[in-house]
Amino acid sequence: MLAKEQNDLITLIGPSTPGGDLMRRYWQPVALSEELGTDTPIPVTVFSEALVLYRDAAGRPNLIGRYCPHRRVDLSYGRVEAGGLRCIYHGWVLAGDGRCLEQPGEPANSRYKERIRHIAYSCREAGGVILAYFGPGEPPVLPAFGFFDCAPERVWATKIHHACNYLQANEGNVDPQHLSFLHATLGAGSLYPELNSLITADVAPRLEV
Repeated sequence: MLAKEQNDLITLIGPSTPGGDLMRRYWQPVALSEELGTDTPIPVTVFSEALVLYRDAAGRPNLIGRYCPHRRVDLSYGRVEAGGLRCIYHGWVLAGDGRCLEQPGEPANSRYKERIRHIAYSCREAGGVILAYFGPGEPPVLPAFGFFDCAPERVWATKIHHACNYLQANEGNVDPQHLSFLHATLGAGSLYPELNSLITADVAPRLEV
């Protein structure tokens, strides 16, 4: 068993955690392309951060902090216009790179908007998935996964919600012994007798790393 400090080291992925800092240095999926329309932002939570995803006028995905830096209004209720996302409370417009483009309540000669830098992350869209880079510096090149370059009609993308820590899910992925019980239909009446016989044949598989 791991000590609490060891467990926290590898399971916590929020801001300023070692695990979070590591995972933020890779492109991470944040939504399916089909989920994001051209005029309706969607709220997403990634690495314990509340964010909002929207498409700009050119159809490009943008990911920024969910709460307006002015009065903390939820920007997932905002309107896509004027080159960014307009807050419905006081009309501030936030661009996909975090700049403030408009502040309707300010005097015409005000330069206050130039001092605003909202939370913003780089996005890419490929293979039916929208990915974001949360780390420091310039984003790395996207991995050369074959499905990123396929025509849309040749790609099928989906997502599954797991109500658990990321590490618990991955432990299940590399644990073949549980197949013989959790994923087997034991006894008579199996819908897939050939598959059932395969995964129940060895209840103590040997792992070679």
